[in-house]
Amino acid sequence: MTLLERETFEAALQLGGKALQELGYGSERVGKVVRQFRDHNFKTLHAVYPHYQDQHQMISMAKQGRQELEEMFARDAVGLPAEADGEAAGSETDQ
Repeated sequence: MTLLERETFEAALQLGGKALQELGYGSERVGKVVRQFRDHNFKTLHAVYPHYQDQHQMISMAKQGRQELEEMFARDAVGLPAEADGEAAGSETDQ
């Protein structure tokens, strides 16, 4: 049986999601961002694992994974600020 549990990683994802919600992002959007980050992380981890004895290959793959993550963040950043501003403004008028 193989079970991979990254307790600290999951706690960080939950904390990050809660922080985004506190900043005004909707729970649906936060859930999507957290899932995307988790999926990317595990995809990268599984891709790198077979090369754990080849430091050069692992470094190369880590750089590639970081680049993919930066591109994902850049795409997400386009829609997030407007969503947070709109939700935050909406919550102020509800008071």
